[in-house]
Amino acid sequence: MSLVSVSLPAHLYESHHVTGSCRCLPGWTGSTCATPCPVGTYGMNCSQHCKCLNGGKCRRNDGLCRCPSGWIGQQCTEICPEGYYGDHCMAPCECPNDNFVCHPADGCICRHGFTG
Repeated sequence: MSLVSVSLPAHLYESHHVTGSCRCLPGWTGSTCATPCPVGTYGMNCSQHCKCLNGGKCRRNDGLCRCPSGWIGQQCTEICPEGYYGDHCMAPCECPNDNFVCHPADGCICRHGFTG
């Protein structure tokens, strides 16, 4: 008698004991649960549509938005508060003078009409 080692896919939630059909973890699909949800979808069987706006990307398992630089909020609908910029709006703008404005994604940039 020999034993056979079977490796289950890492994203498999459970396998039916009779049919062997797979039930995938949220964010995964396919007959062996090896395929991530397509971009723009998430959840069980990739059946939910992402609600992230302004270039935000959603996590495939739960739909949580990852906002681009300059945006915050559950659906990336809020621009950084005045005086802050960058990822999660965590960086304070410390512009050297009034010839600059704080851009929500890039920080201090020249005010219109100024260069340098």
